[in-house]
Amino acid sequence: MNDCCEEEVVEYEIEDAIVKSGSFGLLQIFVTIITMLIVFSVACQSLMLYYVADDPPWTCVAKKFIRVLFKTLWRSDNTIK
Repeated sequence: MNDCCEEEVVEYEIEDAIVKSGSFGLLQIFVTIITMLIVFSVACQSLMLYYVADDPPWTCVAKKFIRVLFKTLWRSDNTIK
């Protein structure tokens, strides 16, 4: 066989790969900080809408519906008054 085309296969352990690739770079730090700011701002906006927003003028009808439903199920003559 031709020896010029053969390549040596090198296997690395995880620790060796980390040492060979280097430390956390400036671009990785910058991207991490920007991502954290985006996630933090979305979380703050969601929480502000929940805690600070004014109560809406409409109300949920589920409570009234459930009350009427249980009255019809437990009344003997099944009429709603």
